[in-house]
Amino acid sequence: GGADLIIIETAQDILEVKAAVFGTREAFKEAGRTLPIQTSVSLLPQGGKMLLGTDIQAVLTTLAALDVQVIGLNCSTGPEDMRDAIRYLSETSPLPVHCIPNAGLPLQGPDGETIFPEKPEPLAATLGEFVERYGVGIVGGCCGTTPDHIRALRERVDGRKPAERPQPGPPQVSSMMTATPLVQEPRPTLVGERVNSQGSRKAKELLLADDYDGIVTVAEDQVNGGAHVLDLCVALTERQDEDAQMSAVAERVSLTQPAPIQVDSTEPEVIEAALEHIPGRAIVNSVNLEAGPDKLNRVAPLAKAHGAALIALTIDEQGMAKTAERKLEVAKRIRDICLEEHGLDPQVLIFDALTFTLTTGDEEWRPSAVETIEGIKRIKAELPGVKTS
Repeated sequence: GGADLIIIETAQDILEVKAAVFGTREAFKEAGRTLPIQTSVSLLPQGGKMLLGTDIQAVLTTLAALDVQVIGLNCSTGPEDMRDAIRYLSETSPLPVHCIPNAGLPLQGPDGETIFPEKPEPLAATLGEFVERYGVGIVGGCCGTTPDHIRALRERVDGRKPAERPQPGPPQVSSMMTATPLVQEPRPTLVGERVNSQGSRKAKELLLADDYDGIVTVAEDQVNGGAHVLDLCVALTERQDEDAQMSAVAERVSLTQPAPIQVDSTEPEVIEAALEHIPGRAIVNSVNLEAGPDKLNRVAPLAKAHGAALIALTIDEQGMAKTAERKLEVAKRIRDICLEEHGLDPQVLIFDALTFTLTTGDEEWRPSAVETIEGIKRIKAELPGVKTS
């Protein structure tokens, strides 16, 4: 139809925004034409969060990772109630920031009609301050604004240039509720791994019984115990519905827990199903080259599309890398595929350098811990920006 950009706006659910971004990308493919995507959420004046409880840190972390072009706020109860969130976006968002408020808090008039009380000049003055003080790049009017509001706004900001955007900060991951640094300070980042059918007998029993309330309780205990991230694994030899069960678990945990989710599966279709049900910016665990690059070439684009971080194991066609040299060799190969072929950010590529069991008494494995520590050092030194687990 000739549109110059797509605006996804007035969102109350961050997962809804993600779905709309993916729908827009599908439309681009069908039309053979790509436009900028401008994403906008609405915050409640009490507490400054979206209706489902998403704070502005999670909004920025989640949407910036989706490779959209603009991020901001619209609707709400007028620009003044947006000030704190706009200040945060202006200080931290590498993307252009917009602010498109209602003309104040809607009231009911004497004849039952809706009245928006904010006059053109005060609205224009506040948004003009946002442009000058916080570097907001796009301003406009939502519900209740009239041509007079837009005219006053135009007169107030015309000819002014938006401020330079800051460089991206250290990478973060997010849940539906909030965001947290991928690398915690003080270190380490703690991953709760009890919601795991492979490592927890209790989790396995709960999953076999479809006891999702019990699974949520396990996740909650992990968060209360200090986990920064929750690893979810539901693979069971007794069941063949890993994708459906992963979707159910990811959704339940996302709605109740503040910790971001780490999707733990070897199956690309399971990873995709989970990512489609996770509102925030997740971590994918994991990929390797045990059977060659085919599976990596399926999972890396999923991580890129969803903005997820990606854990990679130092395993290739020869098996688990035993020496520091081989660990680095495999990591380099995976890094090159992820960055050069799929455009992943090295800052969210996490290498698990692995170690063999030391307690077997087998002479061959006696130096394996030292080789792993040396491998971590070499990966850090020779692959700038990547993380290790």
